[in-house]
Amino acid sequence: MNKPVLIYDGDCGICGRVADVVRRLDRRARLAVLPWQTPGLLEQTGLTPAQCAEAVWVVYPDGRQYRAAAAANRALRELGGLWRVLSWLYIVPGIRQTEDIAYRWVARNRHRLPGASPACATPQKTD
Repeated sequence: MNKPVLIYDGDCGICGRVADVVRRLDRRARLAVLPWQTPGLLEQTGLTPAQCAEAVWVVYPDGRQYRAAAAANRALRELGGLWRVLSWLYIVPGIRQTEDIAYRWVARNRHRLPGASPACATPQKTD
């Protein structure tokens, strides 16, 4: 890996749509946006299928790993511009906790949300 990679569940319709949006916003190609099902990716990052099925991840070339809402904010930071500014809100007391709670709720209920695919109905383990 020569740049941060955003790892998502390629079987999840919602995750796939969000990944497509990130790709479009990443005009400078700062992120590799890949489904965890990409051959060799899990071995390269040290993540497991179970970890990737329950949350999005951002993994940096130096080995740093972020999951769930923290990963989403890292991805925003990499996009730059206003997205970078928005990512800094995650460090504001109360906002981090709210984002973490919201992420867990969406992960648990993604099978009920518009755009869900059959894979989204797989029981999700959360924090």
